[in-house]
Parts: sequence; C-alpha cells; structure tokens
Amino acid sequence: MSIRIGTASWTDATLIKSGRFYPKGCTSAEARLRFYASQFALVEVDSSYYAMPSASNSALWVERTPDGFIFNMKAFRLFTGHQTERKFFPKDLQGELPQTGKPNLYYRDVPAPVIEEMWARYFEAIEPLRAAGKLGAVLFQFAPWMTSEPKDRAHVEHCAERMHPYLTAFEFRSKSWADSDGRGNAECSRRRFSFRTRASPLPRDTHNVTTLSISLVFTLSSMENTCHAHSHSIRATSRSGTPSAPMKISPR
Repeated sequence: MSIRIGTASWTDATLIKSGRFYPKGCTSAEARLRFYASQFALVEVDSSYYAMPSASNSALWVERTPDGFIFNMKAFRLFTGHQTERKFFPKDLQGELPQTGKPNLYYRDVPAPVIEEMWARYFEAIEPLRAAGKLGAVLFQFAPWMTSEPKDRAHVEHCAERMHPYLTAFEFRSKSWADSDGRGNAECSRRRFSFRTRASPLPRDTHNVTTLSISLVFTLSSMENTCHAHSHSIRATSRSGTPSAPMKISPR
C-alpha cells in the first residue's frame, strides 16, 4: 500500500510563522509551493473551501510541482452546507442572489441556475489539475449540523451524484452518522452508492480544534475507485488516525 503524506496548505499561517520549514528567503507563494513539493508528494488545498478556486491558479500549481505531485481539493463551503456570505460568490453572480435580509445564504436559498453555474465553475477550476493527473480527492467537510436525517442525507447523495466520476471524500462532523440510526440511514443508499465508514475520536489540541471525525465515503456504484476514510489521511497535525493494519510509509 502506498501512503502519501502532506499538510493542509503550503501557505498555512502556523507553518510559515514557525520559521522551521521554509528556508530563508522563501517568501513568495510560488517559491513556497516549489519547495513544499520537493519535500512532500501531496497537499490539501484549504482555500477552495473559503472561496471558489480558479482554473488559472490550478494551471500555475501544475507548472510549479513535479510529476506525480497530488492536490486534494476542499469543496466550496456552499456545497458542504455551510453559511456563505454574498461576497464569496463570484462577483458576476452576486446580483442573481435573492434578497433574504440575512447576511448569509445556504445551498437551499440559492436559485437553481446559480447553483448550476457554481458547480460548472468549480469543475472548470479543477480541470487543469485533473488533466495533468495531479488531482487527488475532492474533500467535502460537511457542516456539524449536517446530520444523518433524510433531508441532509439527500443533500449528501446529491453531492455524490454531482461529483461522479471524480474521486470524492466525505467527512461528517455530526456524531449522528456513527450511531445505529445513522448507519441505518446510510444503508438505505446501498442501491445507489457504495460506502466505507471509520470513526476516530480525536483529542483537542491547542492549535487545531477537532471534533469526532466521522468519515463516510460515498462513491457511485459504477466507479472503480473508492477513496479511503479521511480519518487516516494527511492532516498529521491533528487528524492522524491509527491504521487498522501496519502500513508502510515511504518518504518522497
């Protein structure tokens, strides 16, 4: 089994402020990515949760990393059930948003044509990575209030359908997905999705506030590849899980 190790963003503030990773004079985003990619074979792009990614940035990332380097992309916050301020929508779409009198919008508030355009632009943005063979998984970190209840499960299935045939990882922060009812709800989707679950109770630390991480990974049944539980992925600072069997980790 091949295991890749990386961090959540090569521009993470704590990584930079530590002064112990990047060499002196390595201050630009380009220089940091090039150096990072010489040390690790994988990175998680955190910024795509906060704002929509762009194809131009993806193309630059492809150019600045060696063959075989992998980017795991976070899904945009609107898709994962989080509140989204108007300013985080593309400027040309902001005029199409409804006036709700509230500062934030949720997926259910956004008109269908805008939703379609947001998905289309997200896929367009990650296409350079996919075309170069550098796109790993797209990670959906669902909001803590996204439970295993039918309405939320329907949204999860909706996202899985949208993401086909991309490799996709779903992370749930509600413990309802780990209890018997939650597992039963997931079982109801067996005809349309295959899934794997693993739960890891994770401690809090002073740098990263963590919760019970429930990883339930859906893939369309026709897909050949299934992404492994995110509990055992790259967030070594606060989310490293204990593997169920010994795994060989090879340095770059």
